[in-house]
Amino acid sequence: MAYVTSTYGTQAFGAWEQWNYTVSTTTSSPVIVWDSWVGNAATTYDTSLTWDHWVTTTSTTTFSNNTVGTLQFVERPRDPRSIIRGIALKWALDTWDAAIREDAERERVRAEERAEVLLREVLDEAQLAQLEQHGHVEVTAASGVRYRLRRGWAGNVDVVHKPRGVCRARRYCIHPRTSVPVADNLVAQLLMLRNDEEQFLRTANAA
Repeated sequence: MAYVTSTYGTQAFGAWEQWNYTVSTTTSSPVIVWDSWVGNAATTYDTSLTWDHWVTTTSTTTFSNNTVGTLQFVERPRDPRSIIRGIALKWALDTWDAAIREDAERERVRAEERAEVLLREVLDEAQLAQLEQHGHVEVTAASGVRYRLRRGWAGNVDVVHKPRGVCRARRYCIHPRTSVPVADNLVAQLLMLRNDEEQFLRTANAA
């Protein structure tokens, strides 16, 4: 370590000491540079620290003893007119959505009612009685196989009787690709079995 002679007496300082110390021209005593940075040497090293001044603001107009790391920002008050516009817009959107849902529900109910009327028009008296009493209808196809159609959408066609030598599964599943009322689904299944059993068997999934 290289030593140099300072003006503070005859004491020799190393490079670190020479950097870290300055010599007061008034008191002829060494002043530590680090202490001078973290403290206010004009008064005392125990108070008014530079580090504390850096991380703390003592402004009485904006903040009071709040450190930089925990500054609290106050949101500007919102314009009451913008709040009212936001409330009005939300109310309008909610009302619009509710009206759309109500229209869709009314249309669904009307479609169900029309489908029930159509189903009763294609049923004979025996099938109509079955529907009202048991909730299903039976139809005998050209092959002699009797099918039972239960109210439902998928997997609702059962084989209840088949002539000897006729091979059939116990249950079939067939329905339109798009959503339709259950009664319309029954009408489509009934008409296919009554008029084109082969097409029904080629299209339906067997179980």
